[in-house]
Amino acid sequence: MPTVPTTFVPQVAPGGAGDIGMVQAPQVAVTENLAAQQQVQFGRAMMQAGDVTFRIGSAIQDAIDESEAKAADTAFIQQANTIMRGQNGYLRTAGRDAESRYAETVDSLTQMGQGTLDGLRNDTQRAMVRNSMSRNLMTFQAQILDHRDKEVKTFTVNESRARAEQYMQLAIEDWKNRTVPLSEYAINLGVAENEIRTAGRALGWTDDSAQMQAAVKQLRTQVTDGVVNRMMLESNYDEAYQFVKAELKAGNLEEKAAQPLLSSIDANRDRWMIDQYATTIKGYGRVGMPDDESNNPQDAPESLRDALDISEGIKDPEIRKGVQAALRTQYGQEEALQRQEYGLLIDRMEQFLATPGNTVANIPPSAWGRLKPQDQAKFLKAQRQTDELDVMEEIARNPSVLTRDYLEDNRNRMTRDTYVKLLGDVTAPGKVIAATVDADQLEATLFANNMTKMADPKSDEDKQASLMFRNSVKTAIDAEQERQKRPLSREEKQRVIDARILQFGEQAYVERSWWWDKQMSLGAMTPEQRQAAYVMVGDAQVKLMDMPQTWITGTALPAFQTAGVKNPTMTQLAEYWIKKGRPSR
Repeated sequence: MPTVPTTFVPQVAPGGAGDIGMVQAPQVAVTENLAAQQQVQFGRAMMQAGDVTFRIGSAIQDAIDESEAKAADTAFIQQANTIMRGQNGYLRTAGRDAESRYAETVDSLTQMGQGTLDGLRNDTQRAMVRNSMSRNLMTFQAQILDHRDKEVKTFTVNESRARAEQYMQLAIEDWKNRTVPLSEYAINLGVAENEIRTAGRALGWTDDSAQMQAAVKQLRTQVTDGVVNRMMLESNYDEAYQFVKAELKAGNLEEKAAQPLLSSIDANRDRWMIDQYATTIKGYGRVGMPDDESNNPQDAPESLRDALDISEGIKDPEIRKGVQAALRTQYGQEEALQRQEYGLLIDRMEQFLATPGNTVANIPPSAWGRLKPQDQAKFLKAQRQTDELDVMEEIARNPSVLTRDYLEDNRNRMTRDTYVKLLGDVTAPGKVIAATVDADQLEATLFANNMTKMADPKSDEDKQASLMFRNSVKTAIDAEQERQKRPLSREEKQRVIDARILQFGEQAYVERSWWWDKQMSLGAMTPEQRQAAYVMVGDAQVKLMDMPQTWITGTALPAFQTAGVKNPTMTQLAEYWIKKGRPSR
């Protein structure tokens, strides 16, 4: 529209063509009365000015209309792309969603287009946008329709196949009624086939096409496979074999699937027969089926060898070989389980006896009776050793308890050799009295040297070590008294005890033929190890047992003490012994 007010500028189109020149009023002569002519010329000039202004205003309005139309068209396309291709756009839908959102998407595009037109300012702008919008709407609707058709087809195919799968499973579950007309098997199988055909039609297949026939045959093959598996679960192998043959003959089974199915039936039937034969041989001592009324558990073979001999009566060599392998496995598994259970029984016994106060006598008879004779003997021997240690410890602590009545009361707690030895000690009462004094003195010395485990042992290991030490002290005192041909005084006995305590904690080497020699404490050695223990003097080995105890207590210790060495080590004693020419007394 013109931008010049119409009140002042008439809206008359110019009469002629030509360029638009400068708009300027004609000059008026002052001295000449040319009023009429001037008015004419002035009017003509104003008309020319109005014409130019009209053309300028029209061009500006056209540019505005075109820009508004372009902006509206661009906005419409952007909004349409969001509806169609945005994050939740229609073209991103699949299956059922494509169908359910189709109508609302088309309506949204139409309403958006109408809203775009309504938002324009004049008919000129609407006319400019309407053609473009109509063309774009047709394109968008075609894309939407194409997407809908494709997804609806996919949805139809998937749903039909899914329904066919479900009804196929229902038919398989009702396999026992497959020969009954109008049974659940036949009805469900018919529904499954119809759904497969529906899916095929959605894909463009005709009912008599090769694709349709192949799809139906594939369905029937799956049903056959499922029915055969159900039959084999119930051990109906012959029936399964005949069913496969019948389906193959009727053309309902794929050729490539028939032979694997038949082979599977044969293999499973063989495994089943092997298992049945192995069960009856092991359980009833005969070749047959477990439900045979003639089976008698009392005829079961006593060993694997007996079971293998019975299995030789199976004619089929492959079945016979499989049965024998199964028997070996079954017997082996039972033996392994028995060994495991027996091992647990032994572990429980050992844990029970490790608890202070528990003895073999406290073991329940039912558990004791499950032990093998050799294990019963082992536990009894271990119990006897523990009891004997307790007896010897009691005597070592207080030798005065050693009487004939004590020995008779504790006869079952010691070996015959120990009993005889202690019985001999009972006949020397003076020796017992002297030993009592030694025991009290040794006990006090052990506590004074913080050797609590030696003074008051709790475990069998500590009791054994304590007994060994006490015997070594007793032997040393006896040897010194024998050397001096008189009883030792309390002070002299104390020196022997101190020397033994020192030696007991020393390190010495133990000879081992199967590996390198090992250095360990004398107190931790067994009597056999002490016999072979040695120390090194330069490159020479000096066995501790080679140095006479009488020489150590009567000669070596006094010499060291005179030199200011109160408690010489075993190595120092060995060096002194070599220096003195290895004396034998």
